[in-house]
Amino acid sequence: YEIYQCDWSSDVCSSDLTGKVQFLSLKTSQSQTVRGRQPFQIYSLNLAQFQIFYQGNLLRLPNEKIQNITLKEQKIE
Repeated sequence: YEIYQCDWSSDVCSSDLTGKVQFLSLKTSQSQTVRGRQPFQIYSLNLAQFQIFYQGNLLRLPNEKIQNITLKEQKIE
């Protein structure tokens, strides 16, 4: 997946199926591609401030209070 920081510097923590943990400290307008084995767990106190792309699609969070999400592959038929 790819993650973009839009408004201000913030931190995000990510883990994958193997338990590999990545801690990202992104600055304004910085992006990061994260590779690993899905599903991914993503956590941030400011998760709504990020643009997160998964499988080429921009994800929309259900509300601004969300602090963690799980990304799983979706098969499209």
